[in-house]
Amino acid sequence: MSQGYAGGGIEVFVEEGIWTPTLEADVTNPSVTYSQQEGAYVKIGRLVTIWWLIQLDVVSTQGSGTYQIAGQPFDFSTDHPAFGPIGVTDLFISPNNNVQIARQHATAAALISMIYDGTGGGAAAPFTNATETIGSGNTLQGEGHYLTDD
Repeated sequence: MSQGYAGGGIEVFVEEGIWTPTLEADVTNPSVTYSQQEGAYVKIGRLVTIWWLIQLDVVSTQGSGTYQIAGQPFDFSTDHPAFGPIGVTDLFISPNNNVQIARQHATAAALISMIYDGTGGGAAAPFTNATETIGSGNTLQGEGHYLTDD
């Protein structure tokens, strides 16, 4: 759905829809089947708010490199590709319940790289197959905000 609003001579377009999140990695993608993949978004002007839920059914191979959430409905802004944290307010992986945060990728490609948040005295570090194992039944859920040029 898309609507335009005019106020004070400024027209702002609002769009909402669904998208399909996938789990990838920046070197070799893991081989997984999903029991659930849900994503929704609201775009107001250039600001995109996204929500996602991924439930892993079977993990055949771990893949390699930093794990990423892919499939976002819009690419990140080329003006602000390293806009900093994507503003993820909730990303958790269960049943392990490892506290994680996410950031947008350093390019305009629509990828969210997962990193440890450094709580518990540890330093922030990439969430990779070398640091953590994803498994059958894991849930990856989050929400965030980013700018787009679309």
